[in-house]
Amino acid sequence: MMRMKVKKKLLIICAICFICIIIGIKTMYNWVHIEVVKDLTYDSPHQNLIKTFLRPMEYCNSFHHINSGEEGDSNISGYSLELVHMVMRHGARTGMHSLPGIQVPTLSCKIESKFENISRFLDRTRQKWINRKNFGFDSSLYPNKNKCQGSDLTPFGMKQHITTGRYLQRKYGGLFNITQLYVRSTGYSRTYQSAVAVLLGLLNHTYLPLVRINRSGEASFCSPSLFSGSCHCPGADKLIRKAKNEADKVEREDIDKKLLINRLKGVLETEIPVGLSVFSLIDVFMTFACHGIPLPCSQNQRKCVNQSHLDLIFKIQDRVGKQMVFENRNYIQFAHLYLHPLLEEMADRMKKVARRKPVESFVLYSGHDVTITPLATVLGIHNGKWPPFASRIVIELYKKTENKMHYFIKVFFNGEDVTSKASFCKNKTLKGFCKLKYFLDFVNNHLHDNGLDSYDEGCGIPNL
Repeated sequence: MMRMKVKKKLLIICAICFICIIIGIKTMYNWVHIEVVKDLTYDSPHQNLIKTFLRPMEYCNSFHHINSGEEGDSNISGYSLELVHMVMRHGARTGMHSLPGIQVPTLSCKIESKFENISRFLDRTRQKWINRKNFGFDSSLYPNKNKCQGSDLTPFGMKQHITTGRYLQRKYGGLFNITQLYVRSTGYSRTYQSAVAVLLGLLNHTYLPLVRINRSGEASFCSPSLFSGSCHCPGADKLIRKAKNEADKVEREDIDKKLLINRLKGVLETEIPVGLSVFSLIDVFMTFACHGIPLPCSQNQRKCVNQSHLDLIFKIQDRVGKQMVFENRNYIQFAHLYLHPLLEEMADRMKKVARRKPVESFVLYSGHDVTITPLATVLGIHNGKWPPFASRIVIELYKKTENKMHYFIKVFFNGEDVTSKASFCKNKTLKGFCKLKYFLDFVNNHLHDNGLDSYDEGCGIPNL
């Protein structure tokens, strides 16, 4: 009888412990969720943005999403990772457009309060860079300002890329040493600061001052020193102008565009030009949404921009984007012409690896949406959506040793393995890998396959 009582008590205690564990797990899950929300919204009162604005929040790009992906996961026996190219868009920024009757929110670009002592560390690092005479940028591009200006990287944007760097460290930390890292950024503060933030997450702080961030004069990352052709391409300029005119026409004729403008007029009680681009609307409203600031309201605060407005804005933008990358022939030709030098540069590094010549093993290009969109279009991996802040395209090169060396690549878009979707790898993958030969053949032939005889001739075509 005594044993029965003891067993009963033990069962009750075990049941209570089990319940406590379940409650603890649920509490931990809720805590983690709350922390992610806090990270994304900066303790904003506008918390419903996270739960309901799925498409807008996809564009903002949460730290949780950045912190996951399939890159570097190929652990199949016999394959070794040799080279990584990563092209990325800068992190979240302040807006570059304005709307009538809407006061642009004031954001602090002072990073110390959000990132502990990072700003002090960056002060010391910058001076070391300058002392070593390998600081590729003017000191005015250095972050940490009390008040953000137009198109500045925000603390949220910087944290996105610190998170990206930490993610890369977990995935590729054993791939390279400091001498095998090559970084290039366009000459804008937001892209330079994004590159710095990635390095903060990727490297031991001791080594950060040793890295040179090279400046690119083009968002296409065409390098005159590495590419035999000219980086000035009038043909590409003409093509993108024609492509934008076609895209503007598609947007004007969208069945929801007039409805959207009328709705916004009714809410904001101000005149909104019918010709205002959806891009401008997203640029303004997402400055609020991505930083957890309540969306704009009418002067009497009775009506506010809400979920239905943002949903409609992105619905139109996504339709225009899909038409652009899948049907707009001028844009498709532009993308192939514009990104050809970068593709040539990547292919050249891969060929050097195959020939066992010394080359960098991790290459980072810090650019813009106007870098990511044409590159994804050329590779055949674009879904038509405007690439989120801190988007990344990664191309990995692997070596397989059997009787002789074989090289393969894998392609990723925002962490997703899209190798089998790439235009040159469809129906050609083996165990998820794509032969390097297919990529090299693609680089050699993609211009001709898209109606362009060569890069030089495409750039100089008259009367396009």
